[in-house]
Amino acid sequence: MINCLECFCESGFSGRELQKLVDELFPAFACEMRVCSPYSPGPVEDDEQVAFILIDPLHYDSVRDVVVPEAFQELTNRDLSLLRVAYATSEQVNRQRDELIQRGRERIPPQSRLVNEVCTSRVGDLRQTKEAGQRLLGVYDTALENISSHASVFTRTDVLEDRKLRKIVRNRIHALLSPNRKPFGEFTANLAA
Repeated sequence: MINCLECFCESGFSGRELQKLVDELFPAFACEMRVCSPYSPGPVEDDEQVAFILIDPLHYDSVRDVVVPEAFQELTNRDLSLLRVAYATSEQVNRQRDELIQRGRERIPPQSRLVNEVCTSRVGDLRQTKEAGQRLLGVYDTALENISSHASVFTRTDVLEDRKLRKIVRNRIHALLSPNRKPFGEFTANLAA
């Protein structure tokens, strides 16, 4: 049997397929308290703050000044990327912002993207999200070589395969993250250089 680190890094799976594999081999989010990346600062703890970078216009309705629930659909399409605030540096976060903007430019047709805000949550609040008494979300240490603060939110296979549950989980994560918006500059100013 493979361990959590091997599952995340050596299985050859990514995104949605990796979520399903992790759920199959390590049900009930068993890898959350394990190192899942060779670049890891350690497992993600419940009391940590995590941040989601908001991309305007993909995640944000500027007319109504709200974050839209669709902002979190990556959770059920691939996985939802977050940054662990305690380990993030302003350099890493600015690099991530620049990459997100560049991806928009490379699309056909090119998309204009702005990053003016992030939204944050406590990890324990995300992990406590339940439906019918069962947890919906796991938060894993998925540090990248150039972004050691990277974390990913995964869900269960049954959620990925059920349209109604996908909508429920998107709305729940939206309710947790979207009220805690911060200007991007203010967020990065409080990080280590």
